[in-house]
Amino acid sequence: MEEYFIKIDPYSETIDQIIRSDSYAYLAHQLGCRHMGIYAKQPFLDAAMMNAEALETDLLPAAWRYLPTGEVYFGPAVWLNISENGELRVPLRRIDQLEDEIEFLGFIEACTDFLPLGENLLDDSECGDEQSPDIEF
Repeated sequence: MEEYFIKIDPYSETIDQIIRSDSYAYLAHQLGCRHMGIYAKQPFLDAAMMNAEALETDLLPAAWRYLPTGEVYFGPAVWLNISENGELRVPLRRIDQLEDEIEFLGFIEACTDFLPLGENLLDDSECGDEQSPDIEF
């Protein structure tokens, strides 16, 4: 039986299965990038592998929100499970669960106003956009 990872594509606004592979070259091809990072880490070891340089471009990629946490991410992602020793495994979250937990946002601007540790967070109006999302780096 074939095993699958889940690809989140904010450009086509789709969530699809892709064949599971331990090849980082395969995953980089799926994400359209050269440098990958692990984001959206969950207590049950599921996470999203994404382009580590997505926020360094002049034009940000299309965005999506992970509704359980409210966090916003930019660009395609491969949802998978990572064992404690770094093995890439089939995610515990099923595709139908993720479909209910992902909101596609299209092209948005990131709020990048940061405060020193211990300061109060800016309210959205100070970011220059009433609808500015929270962003995880």
